[in-house]
Amino acid sequence: WVKLPLAALCCMVFLVFVVERLIHTYYVFTDEGCLFIHQGRFSKVSRYSLSDIEKVDIVRPSSLSFLKNKDTVMLTFYDGSIKFITPFPAEEFCRYFKRKQEDFLEKTDGL
Repeated sequence: WVKLPLAALCCMVFLVFVVERLIHTYYVFTDEGCLFIHQGRFSKVSRYSLSDIEKVDIVRPSSLSFLKNKDTVMLTFYDGSIKFITPFPAEEFCRYFKRKQEDFLEKTDGL
């Protein structure tokens, strides 16, 4: 660190962004049928409609041994796009998502 202060500063700034993103990431479901994803203070909030999401699957990386305990959730949209998120616990997130999506679709069908 003494011989490469610029590299040390870059690594420290990178780690601040990574830790900030890990600590301050949260997912919010609304009664209006939206999923808000906020990934740290340095990023903007993403809004997704539950009716735009086709399916939710848990992806368990097998090739990366250091990520074996970290489940990733894959959101597949009707337009073909994909978004990966890492809620904890992933199984509970998927169950809650499916329940909220069913409730929202029942409300919109009744209108």
